[in-house]
Amino acid sequence: MRTILFTGKGGVGKTTVAAATALLTAKQGKRTMIMSTDAAHSLSDSFETQLSGVPTKITRNLHGLEVDVQMELDTHWAEIECYITELLRSQGIDDITSRELAIVPGMEIVSGLFYIDKFKQEGEYDVLIIDTAPTADTIRLLALPDAVEWYFKHFFEMNRRTSKVLRGTVSRLVKMPMPSDDVYANVLYLYNKIKRTREHLVDADQTSIRLVLNPEKMVINESQRALNYLSLFGYHVESIIANKIIPKEVDDDYFQRWKKDQKEYMKNLKSQFSPIPILNVPMFNKEILGPKMLMELADTLYKGTDPTKVLSKTKLISTYRQKGNYVVSLKLPFARSQDVQLHTKSDELIVKVGNIKRIIWLPHAIEGKEPKEAKFFKGRLLIKFEGD
Repeated sequence: MRTILFTGKGGVGKTTVAAATALLTAKQGKRTMIMSTDAAHSLSDSFETQLSGVPTKITRNLHGLEVDVQMELDTHWAEIECYITELLRSQGIDDITSRELAIVPGMEIVSGLFYIDKFKQEGEYDVLIIDTAPTADTIRLLALPDAVEWYFKHFFEMNRRTSKVLRGTVSRLVKMPMPSDDVYANVLYLYNKIKRTREHLVDADQTSIRLVLNPEKMVINESQRALNYLSLFGYHVESIIANKIIPKEVDDDYFQRWKKDQKEYMKNLKSQFSPIPILNVPMFNKEILGPKMLMELADTLYKGTDPTKVLSKTKLISTYRQKGNYVVSLKLPFARSQDVQLHTKSDELIVKVGNIKRIIWLPHAIEGKEPKEAKFFKGRLLIKFEGD
């Protein structure tokens, strides 16, 4: 299943571009699902068709889905929610408050991962188009599998073993309930789904991220940070879509300054984001709503080519030997030395870029070693460890 995620700063037009892409892939005969993981869904508005938390047919070969948080809680979270509610009740919290507190913030983000795995396993669709929330929530979505793996390795297995011993004794002495085997089975089930999803998302042959931006300084700056963060977690941004470019034929005096600024920004985009290809979309003279206008945008954007084609690939994270040392190489094209913090702990390399942190599991050969040197070279952070 080919998966394409569209993300970018709020208001740049990513929902419209995602919808246009999905419509074109469906027209080309590919069984397509378009899914929104944004809490403020707007896919229905874009297609002028009411979508819901259940896959809904939009047109031939195309179905749409807007993740329904409450439905997902009832479907995927019921057993765990019951335990959390019971635990809170045992501490004197009333029933209604306990149920409210048992709802996990950001559940629509988790649900998005579950659906990716579901569609992948069932094989009903050739293409999955994901209209994500604005950049910050997309980072949360894509960082979640790493966080889940870390907590699972450090806490879940140990807690599972000890709870079997304590359940028969502690539960008789105190009011606090111990998690049942069903709770642990649900946690393990969810973990495995998220793990499979991550394997699919970091495979550059199957999954791509298309970063949508407008030629404006603030938007470009956020896109550069997003590219850093996505690269850090191993997700492939294979193209940049520059949207809402004022056409040359617009010669009204009011737009001259806008055109001048856009021309300057567009000139720099190629060098800034190289070698990632940049696709241009002009500003249309009317609002893009409904299938007819979406197809017009898709034809302008892809110019008759296959929209599912992988436009670029690059190695984001690698480890290799160099002159007796080990080097961990990370693609961080817009990071600066002052933005990066590094720590090691046993088999973990902790990399913090700005306010985003990722734990990278180190190979056995350099487990427990401190970095000898770290430097930037051609958009990559090279972290050197002394060899044996």
